Amino acid sequence: MARKNAEIRRKLEKVFVYGTLKKGMGNHRLLEGSGFLGMGETVAQYGMYVLPGGIPYVKGRSGMKAVIVGEVYEVDEDALRRIDRLERHPDFYRRRLVPVMLNQEEEIRAWLYFLADEDREGDLFIGGNYVHFIGRHYI
Repeated sequence: MARKNAEIRRKLEKVFVYGTLKKGMGNHRLLEGSGFLGMGETVAQYGMYVLPGGIPYVKGRSGMKAVIVGEVYEVDEDALRRIDRLERHPDFYRRRLVPVMLNQEEEIRAWLYFLADEDREGDLFIGGNYVHFIGRHYI
């Protein structure tokens, strides 16, 4: 009974991932044990950029914007802390709750990691789907 109550009290958060945390990518292991809810697209449009080495980031301020395509997971506090450490939240990336269309049928709110330095310049990636960038540059 005590275990069941502990599971009920466990706070779960929804996280939208668009880069190296996605399935098949190098940092996906940090989501181990998390629930995959499905594919998602941001409701708003943002600029997606890539740093040297192929590291993606999203900015709210951008001349060219697109819907960002990614995956949505339900994570516990431990997984969220692991992701925050990876993303160096709030210094390098900063997470914000944004509306996301889940599986093209339900609008939810999920955490999305934005680059903290809105003035930093990287290579603009037109399209909003990091998998397409990887396909053109690294495979």
